[in-house]
Amino acid sequence: MICKDEEENLQQCLPTIVQYVDEFVLVDTGSTDKTREVAARFGGNIYQFDHRNHPECFFTDVESEGKEFGYDIPGTYSGEIAFADFGAARQESFRHATGDYIMWVDADDVIEGGHHIRSIVADLATKPNAFGFLKYDYARDDKERTFYSQWRERIIGRGQAKWLNPVHEVLMPSDPIQPIRYEQVLIVHRRKPDRKQTPNRNYKILLRLLKQDFDAKRATDPRTFFYLGQEARFIEPAKAVGFYEQYLKMSGWNEERAAAHCAL
Repeated sequence: MICKDEEENLQQCLPTIVQYVDEFVLVDTGSTDKTREVAARFGGNIYQFDHRNHPECFFTDVESEGKEFGYDIPGTYSGEIAFADFGAARQESFRHATGDYIMWVDADDVIEGGHHIRSIVADLATKPNAFGFLKYDYARDDKERTFYSQWRERIIGRGQAKWLNPVHEVLMPSDPIQPIRYEQVLIVHRRKPDRKQTPNRNYKILLRLLKQDFDAKRATDPRTFFYLGQEARFIEPAKAVGFYEQYLKMSGWNEERAAAHCAL
């Protein structure tokens, strides 16, 4: 798990999972509340990942720095140090895991059916290059009806994959995988609506990544342009058109190509 300022969410998440696993690793990205104290109470192995020991994964959310990577919207700066690489933090959490299998969750998740986790791991151990996919209820309405869910890769063998991308991060396997869906465990997202975060955070992170790719003269992942479009459509619609069109020139993923066409 990676998190920041999640003391309240941790108290609803951890009782639903820590009793079913051998260890709990938490990478803290700069909490100022009691996140670390709550995690310690549940037996967590806690590691700090902040602007002091990983400065490359943070930026200062001020106008002068925003302009450097192409973000120039007055009045949308917090003036604070902002986190900019979720993939790196997740990879750090995996680096500290010592078990043969790793399961990742977020602090605002609640796990239903956690007592099945060990049997799922036992089954995965019998299958070569298998990833355990679990159902993820990402959003529910005020009557607890799920209106957005997906299957996510949640349990993998240690060393089977690496986290990539600073935002909308993804587990990239080192070899072709066998995806196995397990319905016994359900993960429910319980995000609080008043959660505080850097204004237009994801858009800033993606623009920063685009500039880093340009400066390093390396190819940009097509999905970076897709997600730039997804963010810009609500912030700078004219720029979103260009991002989507660039994505469509590069990508062969039909589902996201369809989404890009719909957005255009």
